[in-house]
Amino acid sequence: MDLSVLPSKTTPFLRDPEFKRKLQELRRGDNTTNWVYLIRTYLMLALVIGATIGFYRFGAAAGWPILWNIPVTLFAIVAVGALQHHLACLAHEAAHNALFKSRYLNDLVGEWLCSFPMISSNFHYGLHHLAPTSLLMIRNGIRTCRNFNKADTS
Repeated sequence: MDLSVLPSKTTPFLRDPEFKRKLQELRRGDNTTNWVYLIRTYLMLALVIGATIGFYRFGAAAGWPILWNIPVTLFAIVAVGALQHHLACLAHEAAHNALFKSRYLNDLVGEWLCSFPMISSNFHYGLHHLAPTSLLMIRNGIRTCRNFNKADTS
């Protein structure tokens, strides 16, 4: 474990320039990787829903009892729920403008490809998620993520 990033008595942890630099490296959006995550989530949703419908049709054509659909349906509900959770996580990152490098792309993808399919809105999510924190930070004089890279004036 690298102990150089732990707080020390001589250097306040959050004001350390090296810590700020490493944090900014982690905050950069990666367009390629995040598009892969989004496309993978939609492909897995299509696979789960398609396989479930296919099982229903195959079972009906084969004359299986309808009770065979219960475990498949339960599995599909859990799998779709997990994939919706993944979409919600991507929407959360987009609300923080951390999903993609472009703010416009974060807004567009977060709203239409992540939130809308779950009958939600990234705009309204951002209002209650980001605004209270930002107001509290401004009121207490804490720097926000947007000006985290600027020189510290205190």
